Amino acid sequence: MALPYWHSDPEGWDTCSLGFYELPGLTSVKVKRGPNLDPQTAPGQVGARVVFKGTPPGTVTITNRIWEQSHVDSLMSILRNFELMTPQQYRYIASGKDGKTQGAPKAALVISHPVAMIRQVRGVIIQNVDGPNQSGDIWETTIDCLEYLPPLKAPTPAGKVVLPNVQNKLATPTAPSAAIKPRP
Repeated sequence: MALPYWHSDPEGWDTCSLGFYELPGLTSVKVKRGPNLDPQTAPGQVGARVVFKGTPPGTVTITNRIWEQSHVDSLMSILRNFELMTPQQYRYIASGKDGKTQGAPKAALVISHPVAMIRQVRGVIIQNVDGPNQSGDIWETTIDCLEYLPPLKAPTPAGKVVLPNVQNKLATPTAPSAAIKPRP
């Protein structure tokens, strides 16, 4: 999917899909992600040593605004389906109809929105739904999600890792093959 330019395709920035469901009305997405840093200060000292402790999954906030009866009906149906989902249904929605994963891990819902695309968020798990809350003629629902990041493979077991000596192989001259003759 190509990233829509907001001047020529503003509707592309106003829609969001979760799994197979496209949210009705106007939708905005915010992604917050950063490293887990532990500043360690010594007593009586100025400054700190900062220890990097990995990068946790980002938080994704989806804000949906609706104003028509058709939006209300659609959102009500979608939210009911999300609240009743079992882990098996999460896996079904995250994979395509043919059972193959379409860009997201099998334990999360695929998210499709330009902000998620820019921040390279492919899958989310819904943590909390707030609303719909009324503000004048607009009803607003906030869906808080956690970015799904599959666990990395276990690190190499402790011990000596032997790498081939590339320097020696590069430095050893090889004789030209007898089958290859120079041009006259």
